[in-house]
Amino acid sequence: MKYSLRKTPSHLHLTYKYGEANGGLLGRNLMLDVDVLEARTSKSRPELGIVKFKCTVRNATGQALCEMTSPILIKRREGAV
Repeated sequence: MKYSLRKTPSHLHLTYKYGEANGGLLGRNLMLDVDVLEARTSKSRPELGIVKFKCTVRNATGQALCEMTSPILIKRREGAV
């Protein structure tokens, strides 16, 4: 599997070139877009932040194959606003 990673201020683009021995996915390019939708401090646990991500897997033509939105708890840095 080969991949390339490209970052922009609001996106993380991860492109995989993935293949299997049976040739089913051989040579297919998939791109993973990760967007940060929201970032905030947890009301009940202020030492944690809640970051909501939207992940989209696309094929070489840009067609969305799979989408997922997920909130993740992350420990906040000391002194972060």
